[in-house]
Amino acid sequence: MAEQASLLPGGPGAPGGKLAALVPWGMSAALLCGTFLLANGGVGMAQSTFAGPGSETKVWLMTEREMDNDLTTFLCCLGVMAVGGVIGIWYFSDWIKHAEGGQDTMFRNWQVLTCVAFVISSIFASIPITLLGTQGNIILQEIPKPLTMLKPAPWSWKIAENCLSYGQIIFLVFQALPSEKNNALLAEAAPYYIGYLLFFPLWCWAFCAYAKKALWVSSLFMIFCPVCLNGAHKAITTNPKVYKSWGTLLFAQIPLGMHMGWTTISALQTANKALARIEYPLHYQFAFGFFGIYFAFQLGNSLMPERKCILLGLSLAFGILAIGHGTQLCFEEEGRGGCLNSLVPSRDPTILQAQWITSVFLGASVIINAISLARDLFAQMAMS
Repeated sequence: MAEQASLLPGGPGAPGGKLAALVPWGMSAALLCGTFLLANGGVGMAQSTFAGPGSETKVWLMTEREMDNDLTTFLCCLGVMAVGGVIGIWYFSDWIKHAEGGQDTMFRNWQVLTCVAFVISSIFASIPITLLGTQGNIILQEIPKPLTMLKPAPWSWKIAENCLSYGQIIFLVFQALPSEKNNALLAEAAPYYIGYLLFFPLWCWAFCAYAKKALWVSSLFMIFCPVCLNGAHKAITTNPKVYKSWGTLLFAQIPLGMHMGWTTISALQTANKALARIEYPLHYQFAFGFFGIYFAFQLGNSLMPERKCILLGLSLAFGILAIGHGTQLCFEEEGRGGCLNSLVPSRDPTILQAQWITSVFLGASVIINAISLARDLFAQMAMS
């Protein structure tokens, strides 16, 4: 029987069997290489097209003299495009999850579409058509920087950006492997992840530092990013009927959990920034600042044990502590240009000190719960 099995097509004893077994991996490598080459080449082409070869100066789609109403109209058009894209993803979700063919199909639809969506998202996000403040030699003196009650410390952005970038690459590579083409969990998560890749460049386009009434549009786009990532993360973690391999845990669940945690913090910050730019009453801004911290705290403590994802809770705790340090820098008037004077006309740091202390205690609480969950999970593994 063993000799007969070895002579089956693709078996080690069949003609070209070993070579045939390597073909899917070679095709997967070609797909990934093409994805990253197209993404990098497209980003360079987009930046050169809009900014000129070797130029660091952005080409502004709109100036500070544009009316808010005109900008809102433009961004609402982007919103309509986003809604159309979401409806399209939902309508074709069954087609995205499954391939037209049997086991001999080289790739599933969701594997290829995720790579294509990554390329499109990378290129679109790099198109410099939005006002973000200072770029190159252009200094827009008339544009006030929107201060916010939820400002993570500057160092946290660099750490988060590197972790999320590498995590996204790891997830993209893992989902494109031939060994994962029958992974039902990744198939269920793919439409949500493609939705995130749609909303992220829209947020990059919509965020305009000088906008007042229009800033809510970019806030809405950013809110949809963690919502989509939550759907993908939930699809991977809450289906007990499907076996979850160690690879899915390490290279899909953890990167998505980290990404969801930090984009949640970014969404809360963007929404608070919108309140600051429309000059909403200060006590409402303070209230929303505390709401954002408690929301992240509650999200971490509820979803972390439910989905058994420690890194999801730790990423939220990291964001909460980063906000606490940013608040500390604010009332100590270090590194943020004395934002206390701009945020609080009375120059009373009490409310900022209260937010700093709250952030420290809530962030530490999430970390303690993460340690407790890790201990329980390791105990379960030891018993099994």
